[in-house]
Amino acid sequence: MTKRVRIWIASDRHRIQAHTIKEVCHTIRMVEQTIDNKHQAISLLDFDELDKAKNVGMKAELQMHKVEELY
Repeated sequence: MTKRVRIWIASDRHRIQAHTIKEVCHTIRMVEQTIDNKHQAISLLDFDELDKAKNVGMKAELQMHKVEELY
């Protein structure tokens, strides 16, 4: 018998539902890849480009990252 689980991942753009362990593992890998891609994109920005960035979440995360580097 296959164990079934339910996981919900929600954001402002996506809502993902998975039922099996295999689907959950795949979903987690996809989320990790998305986070990695986002961090790579953020690392390419500098403060001059920050004003041009349209993604408010990326702006906030970049500012938070710069503040953490100060401490």
